[in-house]
This record gives sequence, structure tokens and C-alpha cells, in this order.
Amino acid sequence: MPAQNREHSDSTVLGKYRWSFRTNALEWLLTIPNFGVEYDLSGSVFNRMTIGLNARYNWNTAHNYAPPMVFNVFEVRPEFRYYWRTDDKLAVGNWVREKLLKDDARHTWRAYYIGAYINAGTYSFKLGKEGRQGQMYGLGVSMGYSLPLYQYRKGAVDIEFGAALGLAMTQYKAFGHNPNGNYYYEMAGRSRCFHVVPYPVVSELKVAFVYRLRSIEDKYQREDQRRIIEMQRLELQRNDEDALKQARRDSLETVKKERRDSIGTARQARLDSLKAARSMKRDSLSTADEDKPMTSQAGKGGQKEAAPDAAVSAAGQKTAGSAVGDEKGKRIKSRPDSGRKTRVKSGKDKDIIREDEE
Repeated sequence: MPAQNREHSDSTVLGKYRWSFRTNALEWLLTIPNFGVEYDLSGSVFNRMTIGLNARYNWNTAHNYAPPMVFNVFEVRPEFRYYWRTDDKLAVGNWVREKLLKDDARHTWRAYYIGAYINAGTYSFKLGKEGRQGQMYGLGVSMGYSLPLYQYRKGAVDIEFGAALGLAMTQYKAFGHNPNGNYYYEMAGRSRCFHVVPYPVVSELKVAFVYRLRSIEDKYQREDQRRIIEMQRLELQRNDEDALKQARRDSLETVKKERRDSIGTARQARLDSLKAARSMKRDSLSTADEDKPMTSQAGKGGQKEAAPDAAVSAAGQKTAGSAVGDEKGKRIKSRPDSGRKTRVKSGKDKDIIREDEE
């Protein structure tokens, strides 16, 4: 085989291996015939996505009388699914393994799926005194997993476990059963128009048998290495960006903290300086108040001491004056100019006239 054809066969899946057919055993136990089909969205060996259609029908089975119990349903359900395995290196498998399977269990023979669905149908139920017949529309999510059960030479049977939960909108007419007249009658006061059911609705429980030409054990296993490398590169890039953003946030927080600290330090220093200036002013005022009485007392003592000193100096001046007077008198007496009258001022401020004799 040429290299190009061999590469093409290794990377693609033939169309017949992309189909699968299923039926739900639980609904058969409730006497509800059902059937489903699923198709891989891509022919690549790396494909993980499928789209399917399920239908159930059990309506107005033939009776010769009006039975007191009624269980009729008709529904069509398109569904999208994504498959993965717990040993995958892709995002979903890693998340399930790390978050849900804490023991790092890797069930490589299981193929898990998560999906989304919409549904529409009609129903008629009567299990007690009151029955309801109406229409229903809804949407929700589905989850489950598949296991290989049995393989033939051409084909395989797998088993699938799953459930679906979602929202529903419905309208219905309430009715009752008259056993005497063998007919149903409408209970108008109990009927309702379209409304949303105010709680989640479990719309499906599934234990299904699935027929495939290629077993689930051999599907949804291969991974695109280029995609894995690209995802790892993007994850590293996101981590680097997150680290850079965190470093920027930390640096901004550090700058803000340092700024707050510097502002607080400056305010504290200013308050301390103001407190010190006020304290010095108070101390100087108190010191000045203490020095005033001492100065006044010292002034009074100096005046008292100056008074005796003045008296002593006055007495000294008088004594000196008398001495000078005596000395002048002596000199006058000793002068040779006789016969001349001399006026001498005595210490008692009287004029004494003496005549010098030769």
C-alpha cells in the first residue's frame, strides 16, 4: 500500500464504523418500546463528538374497555455527546481524574460521556384518581459511560449506563375515570396551561445495550499529539500570564504598602515634632513663671543692703570733710601773712574770723 493511502487509513474511520444503535432495557420493563441511533461527527480517529436521536412510543394500546390506569408516552430526543477516557491528557479527562477520581483510578476500558439534549413529546398518565394528559418540552444534560460487553467477528455489543436531568415546560388536562359508565371525564378545575415545572426533572434513566461494528473498547482512545502539545503550550502561556499578572499585583501592593508606610511615618514624625515643640514651650513658660518671684526678692534684698552702705559712705564723707577742714586751718595758721583777717569755714557752717598775730 502506498505511504499516502496507509497514512489516510490510519487517520480516518470508515463510515460504517461511525454508527451505533441502542435500546434502553429499563423502558422495555415499563412496556415502552424505544430505539436510538448515534453517529460520529467526524471520520477522524481523534474524534470524540457524536450526535444521536432517541425515540420512545407507547400510545393508545387497544382495549375493550377504558382501563382505570393509563401509561402512554411518545417522545423524540436529539442529543449531542462528548466522549473521553480517564487516562486522556485532554482537559476533560484530566479534570475528571483529578477532581472526581481522587484515587487516580484510570479505567481505560470505560468510555465516559457528557451531553446535552432537547426533547418534545406527549403523555397520558393515570395511576390514581386523577390523570393528566398533555404536551411536554424540555432541555438538559446527560451523563454516563459505556463498557464493552461482548464482541462478535463482525460487530460488538456494549452496555451503557446513564441518566438525564433538565428543565421541562408542559401543559395538561386533568381527567378522571368513571368505572360505572366506563369512560373518562375532564376535570376542568385541575387543568393547567403551559408552565415551567419548578424543579429539575429526571427525564431518563438508562441501562442500554448498544450495537456497534467497532466496540467501544477500541473507540475514542487515540489523541491528537499536535493538539495535546498545543493545549500544553497554551496552558503554559496562561500560567505565565497568570504569574506575570500576579507579580504585577504583588508589586503594586508592595508600592502601595510602602507609600502608606512612608505617609504614616511622615505623619507620625510631624506629630512627634509638634508634641516636642509644645512640650518645650510649656517647659519654658513654667521656668519663666518660677524665676519671677526670685528676681523680685533679690531686688528687695539689694535695696536693703544698699541703704547701710549709703550711710557708711555719708559718714565717711563727713569725716573726710572735717579732716580736710582741720588741715586747711592748720595751713592758715602757719601762714606768715600776719595782721590779715581770714574767714574760715568751720564744720558747723559758721564764719570764724581770726586774726593772725605776728
